[in-house]
Amino acid sequence: MTDTPVAGGFIGLATLGRTPRPDFEKTFAPHLGRTPYRMTGALDGVSDEEAISLHSPDGEYPIHIPVAREGGIDVSRDRIRPYLQRSIDALVAEGAAAVAVLCAGDLGRFDCPVPLLAAGRLIPHMVQATLGTDVPLAVVTPNNGQVPFARRKWNEDGFEVDVVAVPPYAAREVRTMQLIAETTRMVGAGAGAVVLDCFGFGADDGRLVHRELGVPVFVAREVAGRAAGIFGLYLEPANDTTTHEEGKA
Repeated sequence: MTDTPVAGGFIGLATLGRTPRPDFEKTFAPHLGRTPYRMTGALDGVSDEEAISLHSPDGEYPIHIPVAREGGIDVSRDRIRPYLQRSIDALVAEGAAAVAVLCAGDLGRFDCPVPLLAAGRLIPHMVQATLGTDVPLAVVTPNNGQVPFARRKWNEDGFEVDVVAVPPYAAREVRTMQLIAETTRMVGAGAGAVVLDCFGFGADDGRLVHRELGVPVFVAREVAGRAAGIFGLYLEPANDTTTHEEGKA
């Protein structure tokens, strides 16, 4: 994060995969209102061959990215960081006055001369601010490789957690059945709230889990979308002319 004030320009949305991402746009656009935004992908312009070469499901903190092949790729945090830094740099060079990283993983710090919203750090603070740290959490990650890292991150933030993996980009019926089964098990074991800790899950998933279980559900993508809207207080244009541009690297 940075103390640099926001003044004019647009909001940059930096996703780890490729654009367009209509699911992400559906989440963020309503909260940005007339504020201009531009979405770029860390792997925009990267060939399928290069993207697949990054696949390392057993690597350090594998981040799930739905590109290049059926089932997507799992890329270790250190291998995707340079691509994401390049995407952030491009957004800033084009005039972004603030940038949001569209991933719930703990990706570490990035160089950014404007305010940088790191969703991976935002979510634990949101849960702590609303529930405290005494409520056991059911945390859902996108792949098995992230489970131990997510558990450690949430434990270090003071939470008691049960962590499971549910693939967010699996066939809808399969994903829904697995999501309900796993969260039901964890809530039955004592979890008092659910965290869908991956941007692959959206509002519909959160509503489904809440209807089934009746506990608070924090959807990382939705929390980040609302937080990004804060920048609209500064960046919304004075006139009615607004252009939303996405998919430009």
